[in-house]
Amino acid sequence: MEVRLICEGGVLKMRNLKQPKPAIEPSTGIGLQNISDRYRFLNFEIKVIDQNEFFQVELPLIDEQKITFGRG
Repeated sequence: MEVRLICEGGVLKMRNLKQPKPAIEPSTGIGLQNISDRYRFLNFEIKVIDQNEFFQVELPLIDEQKITFGRG
């Protein structure tokens, strides 16, 4: 498996090519949901791109001085 990490424009992009493999149990996506929930708590959104040939997650880099907690 090859994973690419790119940092540009204040965003960390992680991409891997999809490789067909037999899955005993399908992924629950709980790890991705956990990250999304944590970013949302800090008033940020992540971006998930799920294409036929690759899967990519984009995480905004967070400046600690600009964090506002919760929704408000």
